[in-house]
Amino acid sequence: MVYLIRDITKLNIVLVAVLAMSARSLAGAYLGIVAASTYGAGAVKLALGVLILAVAAIIMLSKTKAGYPIATDKIAKALVLYGAYPEESAGVEVKYGATRTPLALLAFAAVGFISGFFGVGSGWALVPTYNLLMELPIKVAVASSEATIALGDVAGALAYLESGNRSK
Repeated sequence: MVYLIRDITKLNIVLVAVLAMSARSLAGAYLGIVAASTYGAGAVKLALGVLILAVAAIIMLSKTKAGYPIATDKIAKALVLYGAYPEESAGVEVKYGATRTPLALLAFAAVGFISGFFGVGSGWALVPTYNLLMELPIKVAVASSEATIALGDVAGALAYLESGNRSK
């Protein structure tokens, strides 16, 4: 919430991710419940471990760029996925704009599904999606991730609560 007040993140950026994630999170949760009861919790945990290692490898192999794009793609412009925030440590205003929005929407949907399936929060993939895929500054990526987690993981959690799987 403090990042929204300090104007580091824009609610538009968060809402786009949440909309892409929520329905997929619910579907993933129901499928995860079925998979755990069919194949056992051990198989699901093993799949989660493999996924985490794969994501870690992708992040480590990704190259970061200096500076951030101010120009955005057409969808990002239409959805106002750009802005600026004051960087107090450097005394400058950092301008940014989202890129690769269609691909990011697919990534957010996948993150929602995977988070729901494994019954984990989505924070493990949101910051890399915002920062590496959409090329948002790390400060904006972290700030947006916090708000997205608060709103986006609710759908999957509800499925586990409804099914009685409160320990997940």
